[in-house]
Amino acid sequence: MAAQSAESERSRLYKFTKILTLKVAQIVVQSREGKKVTRGCQESKTLDNGPLSTSPANLQWFNLSIPDEPEVNYDTKRILNGEVVTALTNILCIEISLKTIDGDEMVLELWTVKLAPCIEAPITSVSTIYYRMSVMLKSTLSISRITPAYKMARSQNNETYKIYHKIYGGQPNMRELHEMLNRQLPPEPPLSWLLAEQERSDTECVQLRSASDEWTDVLTETSTDSDTLSQQLKMYEDAVPEFDNMVASMKMSSSEEVSWISWFCGLRGNEFFCEVDEDYINDKFNLTGLNEQVPHYRQALDMILDLEPDDDLDDNPNQGIGQMLEKFQAGDFGHCPRVYCECHPMLPLGLSDVPGEAMVKLYCPKCMDVYTPKSSRYHHTDGAYFGTGFPHMVFMVHPEYRPKRATVQFVPRLYGFKIHPLAYQIQQQAAANFKAPLRSLSYNNGKR
Repeated sequence: MAAQSAESERSRLYKFTKILTLKVAQIVVQSREGKKVTRGCQESKTLDNGPLSTSPANLQWFNLSIPDEPEVNYDTKRILNGEVVTALTNILCIEISLKTIDGDEMVLELWTVKLAPCIEAPITSVSTIYYRMSVMLKSTLSISRITPAYKMARSQNNETYKIYHKIYGGQPNMRELHEMLNRQLPPEPPLSWLLAEQERSDTECVQLRSASDEWTDVLTETSTDSDTLSQQLKMYEDAVPEFDNMVASMKMSSSEEVSWISWFCGLRGNEFFCEVDEDYINDKFNLTGLNEQVPHYRQALDMILDLEPDDDLDDNPNQGIGQMLEKFQAGDFGHCPRVYCECHPMLPLGLSDVPGEAMVKLYCPKCMDVYTPKSSRYHHTDGAYFGTGFPHMVFMVHPEYRPKRATVQFVPRLYGFKIHPLAYQIQQQAAANFKAPLRSLSYNNGKR
């Protein structure tokens, strides 16, 4: 009898472990799909001093209503392959990656489920293990929705980026994650910037510590009630902006001095900018008109150049254009979408010299037309940074880079014949004289 009882408990424990793994995969993937917890928990069907209810009609595993997505279940079961212990000993990995509409892709997270080596511990019953698994699953549910990746998942759409998942077995591919992280992080900011931000960061730490104490008070209350869980998740989601600011401040390092200009140019979305010599900023010609648009212009310029009030500006024009030409030749600004321009590289251009009036556009010197940047990361870059004359200045200084004007034009045809310009005039006149027929309206005054 004792042997049969032990075998029965082993079978139930094996089943619980399998279901726990399936539910962890569902929670992680659904959180990165941006789904909220909308279903309330039901009363547990387990008994403290009796067998667990196994009726499919009324059983809700771990007292959590987690809907199953067939694709996620299929991928997880394929890795488990009927050997749960072996699969979890070899580690089950859930990789979360992001892909933009421009084709850029990076790994955001790696979640792992692993079966730790056996440790002798006084376990009274399988029910105790079941309840501990329930706590673990609820912790996973909460943690998956307090990280910055959940905020990104809630904002994803087909016009910006989408988040995908991959479930596989074996050792996690940490090397790819580290390479992606190192590639995306901007250069380190200067030490002076960090010191200036220290007081603000300390204030944020105090605020986050206060919020953390509130979470601890809630978590210490032993409850499986759905309202309590929803309250915890709501507090976590409200704290995500503060969490993002804290991470942004903490990832700054003071290991070496880096100018704020280098740090700014290295930020994602600032690829249109390049770092130029101070001689370019010292040139009065390049600063024409700024004193009328920038408040405290003289003080700001002295602060940027770290000049003493008595220092004079030198004349050294055309600095920095060479670096922008290198970006132009490499196609860093993008290529013309016009078919007959044959993917010719473009230059940034502003439609106005006044800040705040128009975002940056791209100018094609071959067709001499302007286009909106394809990537949305540049839709918030002010066009006044480059001005209305930047591309023309480049080609005046370096005329050898100006391409020949595109001679091939698209010719509309119908059944192989060119459409005569007179046909367009006839169509426009017909459209102007066309009047849509009015629909007759019937009124019912209660009479037949």
